[in-house]
Amino acid sequence: MSSAVPEGWGNLPVAEVFEVGRGRVISKDEIRDNAGRYPVFSSQSKNNGEMGRLDSYDFDGEYVTWTTDGAYAGTVFHRSGRFNCTNVCGTLRDKGVYAVDMRFASEYLSTVAKNHVSYVGNPKLMNGIFGEIDLLLPPLSEQKKIASILTSVDEVIENTSRQIDKLQDLKKATMNELLTKGIGHTEFKDSELGRIPKSWEVVPVEELCSEIVDCVNKTAPVSEQPTPFKMIRTTNVRNGRIDIENVRFVSEETFKVWTRRGALKEGDIVFTREAPVGEYGLVTKPDGLFLGQRTMLYRPDETKTNPTYLMHCFATNLTKKQLEDMTGGSTVGHMRVPDCSKIKFLKCQLEEQNAIVKVLSSVDNRIEQVAIKLSQTESLKKSLMQDLLTGKVRVTVN
Repeated sequence: MSSAVPEGWGNLPVAEVFEVGRGRVISKDEIRDNAGRYPVFSSQSKNNGEMGRLDSYDFDGEYVTWTTDGAYAGTVFHRSGRFNCTNVCGTLRDKGVYAVDMRFASEYLSTVAKNHVSYVGNPKLMNGIFGEIDLLLPPLSEQKKIASILTSVDEVIENTSRQIDKLQDLKKATMNELLTKGIGHTEFKDSELGRIPKSWEVVPVEELCSEIVDCVNKTAPVSEQPTPFKMIRTTNVRNGRIDIENVRFVSEETFKVWTRRGALKEGDIVFTREAPVGEYGLVTKPDGLFLGQRTMLYRPDETKTNPTYLMHCFATNLTKKQLEDMTGGSTVGHMRVPDCSKIKFLKCQLEEQNAIVKVLSSVDNRIEQVAIKLSQTESLKKSLMQDLLTGKVRVTVN
């Protein structure tokens, strides 16, 4: 953000404009069985969610809140109504001394708060430091106009996110239907995994793969500078995709050592067997990638299975139930390497596999289109915030 103060704007410390407060300790026991009317917000409120509800409330009105401790330290929200905050939330209430729109203030502070987080030990942004942050304040009419513009973009982002959620739900339902009942079957039989088409088989995943390879189970030394060699950690594997942007880099020498059991190829499936158990992703761009700790490689035998079909099998309810049984019912637990070869899938003819993949890919394509729209809208909001909240572009107020 620019340090220049636009003509007609003020520049004031947060503590001069707001009463700076904090939430309180609220135990899980206090809200566990309580379906109260008033939400409780905490450090886990990354997407403005809530951790539970109470019958009583501590805050009533319009506030700016922020996360004071942990991974989300410096995350700012606008709150209104009656609610509660845990002790890892700071709160701002208008003193009534200056003309301030709370939505404008929350938008502005969201752009600068992270710059004041201390990363000595656990990330922290405590009340005293937050109170010293400078707040740019245009005239109230400009604040309201800017907040209105940004809120309208937020509504598009929220609606688009909901659309993606609905498509994801549609995909899950379609996937579980197709991967257990197939396409056009009229005759079924009992199996150890339930009723399945008569022509299908139950097989361990090792029968559908040409190779199953465990990672090198120690931490690879990382490079401080970007290199062409990228480590896939468990955090990079989610919902069928592998994030190759937010990775750690290694040297070429380290890459060669960590791929001595075999380099990744297009069509391979990466699986997480710990922290958490059961995430999966299809390799589409293998160059320079290698397995980090607690991950496995499945190489589909393409004479027996379509790699995308096999990848979808990891997401079914049938597979999730097996993983729960193998890990004692906890996805935060640990899965033994030998068990990773014993997961049982339903096998059908390649022709039917390809047909199932075609249906699911059409839903994936729609999700991708909407995700692109979401990304574009989020980029638009960032651009608008940079322009409007600094006064670089002035709004016209009727």
